[in-house]
Amino acid sequence: MTKQLDSIIADALAGDGDKTALDFKGREVPWSYMRNVADAVERLLDEAGLGEAQQIGFVPRNRPAFAASLLALLAGRRTIIMAYAFQSPEAIAADLRKLNLPAVIADEQDWTEETIAALAPGALGISLSADLDAESPVKLVAGDPSADRAGTAPPTEQPVVELLTSGTTGAPKRSRTQYSTIETAILAQGVLDQGGKSDEEGDPGTVNFPISNISGIYSLLPYVVSRRLVLFQEKFDLDDWLAFVKRHRPTAVIIPPAGIRMMLDRPDIDDDALEGVSYLMVGTAAVDADSHRAFEQRFGVAILLSYGATEFCGAATSMSAPLHQQFGEEKFGSVGKPTGQNEVRIVDPDTREVLAAGKTGLIEVKVPMLGDDFIKTTDLGMLDEDGFLFHRGRNDGVIVRGGFKIMPGSIEAVINRIEGVAVCSVVGAPDRRLGEVPVAVIEMQPGRDPLPAAEVEKAIRAELPATNVPVAFLFPDALPRTPSLKIDLKNVKRLAAEAQAEGAGA
Repeated sequence: MTKQLDSIIADALAGDGDKTALDFKGREVPWSYMRNVADAVERLLDEAGLGEAQQIGFVPRNRPAFAASLLALLAGRRTIIMAYAFQSPEAIAADLRKLNLPAVIADEQDWTEETIAALAPGALGISLSADLDAESPVKLVAGDPSADRAGTAPPTEQPVVELLTSGTTGAPKRSRTQYSTIETAILAQGVLDQGGKSDEEGDPGTVNFPISNISGIYSLLPYVVSRRLVLFQEKFDLDDWLAFVKRHRPTAVIIPPAGIRMMLDRPDIDDDALEGVSYLMVGTAAVDADSHRAFEQRFGVAILLSYGATEFCGAATSMSAPLHQQFGEEKFGSVGKPTGQNEVRIVDPDTREVLAAGKTGLIEVKVPMLGDDFIKTTDLGMLDEDGFLFHRGRNDGVIVRGGFKIMPGSIEAVINRIEGVAVCSVVGAPDRRLGEVPVAVIEMQPGRDPLPAAEVEKAIRAELPATNVPVAFLFPDALPRTPSLKIDLKNVKRLAAEAQAEGAGA
C-alpha cells in the first residue's frame, strides 16, 4: 500500500535525530530539533481537541521552528490558514479577528498586545521562538486547551491549505488548495526535478521562497519528506547560497530570478563558481533574455524556466532537464511544456477565441486535479508549433517586482489621499535585477510644493507591504495626458523609465 503524505512526514520526523535537516544562517539544525518542535505543537493541538481538518492559523516566517510546525500540521492533516507576517501588528490583528480561528501559530515577535487581543475567546495563541537554543521553543501565550471554543471557525469538510498569493492589493490574498492536491503533487515528485546524484540521500536543495505560498511549499516539502539537506533562507542571501552550492555541488538547484542578475553584477564571483551544477531552476518572475544569455555564457549552467501561480497549485509548465537536453538553444527563453496532465491554450484578449500556434494572446490553463475549466489569467503568452510556451508579459498594469506582484491602484489610492496631491500614477520601470520596480509620478494641486519622499513612503508603509514602496517619486508640473484628458500611461512610463535609468530615488 502506498504511503500517504502524513505517514511519510511522520517517518521523516522519527528518523535519525542527529542528522542535519536544515542549514540556517550558518547553523546546522538537526532533525531532533525539528521533531521536538513538531511534537510540542502537536501536543498543544491534541490537548485542545484540534485534530484533522480543524482550522489552524499559521503566520509563518522562513525559520526552522516554522518548517517543523508546518510538518506537524500536515502530518496531522489539519486545515492550515496562512496569514501574512510582514505587516504591522494592527494589520495582523485585523486579519485574525476576521478569521476567528480556534488556534494561531506565530513567531514570538508577532505576538503583541494587539494580536493577542484579536484572538477569538478561548483560542490558543502558540508562540515559536527564533532562538535555536531556546529551552522551550514552543510556548502557549494565550488561551487554554480546556477552554470552550465553540464560537470559533469550525473544521472544514476536508483538510485544505489556504496559501498566500504573492500579493497585489495590500497583504497577499488567500487561495484555497485541497490537502489532497498538495499530497498528490509531492508524492508524485512532480514539483521538483530532483536531477540528483546517484547516492542514497540525493541532492541537497535550497529554499528561499516564503513557505506561506505555493513556491515555498513545493520547494521545501520534497526535500524534507525524503530527509535531504536544505539550505533554508529567511531572505535570499547570495553569499550564503553560493557557499552552500559550492560545498554540496547539487546537480540542480533553485535560485530566485533576482539572483541571476545579482550574480552577473558581482565581478568577484569566479566564472566557475557553479562548477558541478547542471541546471538552475527559476520561477515566480521572468528573467530578461539578455541576463539569461549572459548568465549561461559566463557560468556555464543552463537556466530552466517555469510558469506557475498559486491558482494552478504550482507550475503549469516547466522546461525540464530532458526537454532542455533535447531542444536546448532551439527553445531558448521558453517556460517549457505543460506539466503532468495540465493543458495550456492562448486566447484572444477581446473575443476569448483560441488562437493558433505562433500567435500571442492571454494564457489560460487547465489543471485536471482542480477541475475541468480553464483558468483565466492576465498573462500574455505564445505557444509554438511544438507546444512550448513563451511568456510575453502581462496584459494589465500589475508590476512584478522580483516575484512580488504589485497592483499600482492600491499605491495610487494611498498617495491620492495625501493632502495636496491632485493625482498620482504608479507605473513599472525596467530594473536589471528585479525585472520591474514601481515609480510614482505625482501631480500636486496648484500652488502646492512637492511632498518630501519620506512622507509619501511613510503613508504607503502604513497601509501596504514594503514591496509596494516606489523606488522613485517624480513631481512634474502636470501628468502627461491624451487629447481626451486621460492620463497618458505611455508617457508616464517613459518618465519613470528615464528616472530609473538616471538613478532617481526616493
